[in-house]
Amino acid sequence: MDDFSWLGAFGGYVAGFFTNLKQALETLEKLVGHIKGMFSRSDSPSAPKIPKQTIRLVPTAHEVSNFWSTCTVSGSPAMQLVGHFNVTNITESDIRLPVARMKRPKLLGEVSIMPAGSRTYGTHPLPPGEMTELVVNLFIQPPIRAEGDPLFADIAIIDQFGNEHWVKHVEFKYS
Repeated sequence: MDDFSWLGAFGGYVAGFFTNLKQALETLEKLVGHIKGMFSRSDSPSAPKIPKQTIRLVPTAHEVSNFWSTCTVSGSPAMQLVGHFNVTNITESDIRLPVARMKRPKLLGEVSIMPAGSRTYGTHPLPPGEMTELVVNLFIQPPIRAEGDPLFADIAIIDQFGNEHWVKHVEFKYS
C-alpha cells in the first residue's frame, strides 16, 4: 500500500500559499486605495478646493447691449454676436473667464472683461467680490438668421475650473 501522508502535508502547503496570497492581495488593494485617496479631491486635505459656482452673471440694462451683425470670416459670410453682461466674482480668490459657449449652434467664443478703474477690455483676472462688465464675442458661420431678425441663445461663461455659468434666452438684436 502506498503512503499518502505526504498528501496531507502538501495540502497544508497549498492552503497556506492561498491564505498568504489572499492576504497579500488584500494588502495591495488597501495600498492602491490609499494612493488613490491621496490624489482624490475630497479625501486629500492638501488638495485645493474647487468651487462649483464662482461668478454671477446678469445682462446689462442697455437696449442694444446684445446685438449681432453680418461680417465675413476667411472670405465667407458670417454672423458676429456681441453680448454685454455684468459679472461678479463670488469667491475669495481671483477668477479667470477664458471662454464662452453657445448652446445652439454649438460653438465657443471669446470673453473679455474690463477691470475696475480700467478702460481696456482683456483677459484680466476678476478679483474677489468685484463686479465689472464682461463682453462675449462669437462668430457663426454660415449665418443662421436673416438680416433684421433677432437671435435668441443660451450663453455660458466658463471659468478656469471648467464650471459653466449659463444665461438663458439672451436676445441678440440685429444691428
